[in-house]
Formats: sequence, structure tokens, C-alpha cells
Amino acid sequence: MDMLLFGREVGGIITRICEAVAAKELAVGCRVFCMMKQAYYTYITTPTGFCTRIPDSLGCGKAAPTLIPYVTALHVLVNGLLWRF
Repeated sequence: MDMLLFGREVGGIITRICEAVAAKELAVGCRVFCMMKQAYYTYITTPTGFCTRIPDSLGCGKAAPTLIPYVTALHVLVNGLLWRF
């Protein structure tokens, strides 16, 4: 049964990786966070461009929820019409 799942922030550990990605900065065991539709699945598959390493000073539970506000702020600063009053 298909279910509508909410949330797009994912935080976790890479368990498998394809050969094409192995030469890049991501590897099995890396802690990452990303945005995608299947955020509440146990295991997900996503392009590496959607993933970012989590700093050692930050846990998965705190890293994932920061992504949406960051992307929103970035969009406003880059694409927004910012006027001086």
C-alpha cells in the first residue's frame, strides 16, 4: 500500500555506494544529511549531489532539520527581490 509520507530531511550513515561515487568525498560509513521525498524510509537511494557530510560536532538528529531553513534562506538571498526601504 502506498502511503503519503511527510518530511524531506534525512540524516544517516552511508551503508552502500556505487563504484562511480567511490572516488569522490563520500564513502561507506560517512554521516550525511540530504533532502528527498523518501525521508522516513529505513533505507534510501539518492544522488550524491543531494547529500552533504555532517560535521563531527553535529549529530544526525540536529543536522537534518537545519537543511530546509538553510535552503529557504539561500533561495531568498540569491533569487529574492531584496529592496532597500
